[in-house]
Amino acid sequence: MPSSFSPSIEIPMLSNAPTDNLYKFATFIGMALFVFCTWQMSDTAQQIERQLYDTRMQQHILMLRLRDSQASLERLEQATDNPTDQQKEILKKQLDALGRESETMRTQWETNLVEEGRAQLHQLQYVEDDKTLLQVGQWGGLALSVIGIVLWYLLHQRHQDGLLRQQRQSAEVNKTI
Repeated sequence: MPSSFSPSIEIPMLSNAPTDNLYKFATFIGMALFVFCTWQMSDTAQQIERQLYDTRMQQHILMLRLRDSQASLERLEQATDNPTDQQKEILKKQLDALGRESETMRTQWETNLVEEGRAQLHQLQYVEDDKTLLQVGQWGGLALSVIGIVLWYLLHQRHQDGLLRQQRQSAEVNKTI
């Protein structure tokens, strides 16, 4: 009589799951977080310094232009002693040009002050908010990496090393028999 018994298929089971990947993942994520936060802190600080440097250089250039305008104005004042009609026309054109230039410099000066204020505000916000958050990310990433390495060694690698030692000892015993 034919049997209705079907053969069972055995699926090999792992003695322990490969959890070392989880610890390696934590280690690499921690290192990536540490590197990113360190890079971001450095990059943000450099951007702020660059903005402040640019506005200070622009301010210096405007100061030099202002001195040139003042020197031109002094020359015009000296030339106004008993001018002829032709000299009056020339002086008027020069004064008009000087007035336009001073208006342009005033506008640039205001723009420069606004840019410098923005850069300083960005610097304050960075120091108050972003830097603290990035430092927490740095230390958290470093801690996560250390925890991942320690857990990998204590919970996985140490046992793997023990199994390897047992296999080696078993092989030595079988070899001597």
